[in-house]
Amino acid sequence: MNQQNVEQQDLTEPQQEGEHAEETQWSADALAGLAALKRAAIKARRRAIETTGYVVTWRDGKIVYDTEV
Repeated sequence: MNQQNVEQQDLTEPQQEGEHAEETQWSADALAGLAALKRAAIKARRRAIETTGYVVTWRDGKIVYDTEV
C-alpha cells in the first residue's frame, strides 16, 4: 500500500450535522488521525526496509519477510 492509496481511500463518511454535531466533529478528527497513523506506518516500514532490507510481518499464519512497502 503506498501513500497515494492511503490518501485516496474513503474510510467512512462523517455523520451528518444535527442532533449529534459533537460526534460529527469527533468522527472527522478520528478519520484524520487514522489516515495519519497509516501514513506513519508506511513511513516506518519504508525506513525499516531501507536500513535492514526487510520487515517481519505475520500473514496467513506464517512469518513473512517483506522487502517492499
